[in-house]
Amino acid sequence: MNREQVIKLKVKDVMNRDVIAAHVDDPISDVLSRMQKNDFNVMPVVDDDGKFQGIISYDSLNRRRSLPLTAKASSVMTNCPEVRQNDAAIDVVEQLMANELRGLPVLLKKRVVGIITRSDIINGFKSLRIMKEIKNREIMNENIPTISPKDTITTARKILHDINERNIAVVDNGHLVGVVGLKDIVKANYTDNKKETMAINRKYKKESGPVDIEVEAIMVTAPIALGPDDTILKAAELMIRHNISTVFITEDGLLKGVVSEYALLELFHSFRPQEGVYVQISGLSDEHPEVFDVLYEIIERSMKKVSKLLKPKILTIHVSRYNSDEGSRQKYSLTARLTTEHEMIYGKAFEWDLFKALDDTLEQIEKSARKVRDKQKERSARK
Repeated sequence: MNREQVIKLKVKDVMNRDVIAAHVDDPISDVLSRMQKNDFNVMPVVDDDGKFQGIISYDSLNRRRSLPLTAKASSVMTNCPEVRQNDAAIDVVEQLMANELRGLPVLLKKRVVGIITRSDIINGFKSLRIMKEIKNREIMNENIPTISPKDTITTARKILHDINERNIAVVDNGHLVGVVGLKDIVKANYTDNKKETMAINRKYKKESGPVDIEVEAIMVTAPIALGPDDTILKAAELMIRHNISTVFITEDGLLKGVVSEYALLELFHSFRPQEGVYVQISGLSDEHPEVFDVLYEIIERSMKKVSKLLKPKILTIHVSRYNSDEGSRQKYSLTARLTTEHEMIYGKAFEWDLFKALDDTLEQIEKSARKVRDKQKERSARK
């Protein structure tokens, strides 16, 4: 498969037609049970007439974790873009990225006829020749937060929310010893098994009450991993086979980075014909529009510099905010990934000033772009 064939793929070519939907009046406990039984990340919700009303995901459940298990599906479902069977699959990639969703229902006259997920997209695009050529080290994110086995699931939940990911590596002295995911945390938060809760409390010598256990009690102790020189095709195949969103990259047992579904989606999205750079900023939804105006001005200046070296396609920036000890100031942590035609370049910064943090992050990306361009020139000179 080549890039032109990817652009021509329709939603109906890659979507899953085996759909299980929840009813608006179903209790959350039933919905969660079905999602876990079928290993779903997203479930559509319909009314008495079978018409689509919204979706439930582990993200929405995690945000509303204080609700009782008897609450109705309608209380946690969220809206989402509508997808049709004849839409271009590459356009759905952008919708999944822009809305930070794992899947979207496919509708026909307000009825759900299928679902298209990140995994379906990757499965449909995995026969691309480029998948056999790119190594994990070329697109893996090395700037990944980790937790220790003794951290609590509350800490894990907060980090996952801050970085907008579904899994986080559990590391002991630099070695990958496990992984804890959003599914595991949601299951622990929504458990209605009183005996299980009491047993966990006794094990960790807690008083009765809300469970906030150490991640080692719920983590997967044999996380799926590959080496830096394995291809991204291998990573994609593992994601599809095990229905996971991340593959950790290790060397001699030490964690080196991670290849995520999102990184593969960015690669696929870069094939889409477009003018300029596609920019996505997350973590600042409550900021004033004028702040975004300044951010985009800074980004535009930087991308003009980069475009003289490489062809930038997608720039993804995630912002996390941390309060100072006094609580009156916030410090900003920025992580950025620039997807070009042949490379992925990363940058990060931690500053009190948001604009300074962005400047520093983009400066790192510009320097890396120069290094990439210099290497390309050296390779060309040797040929």
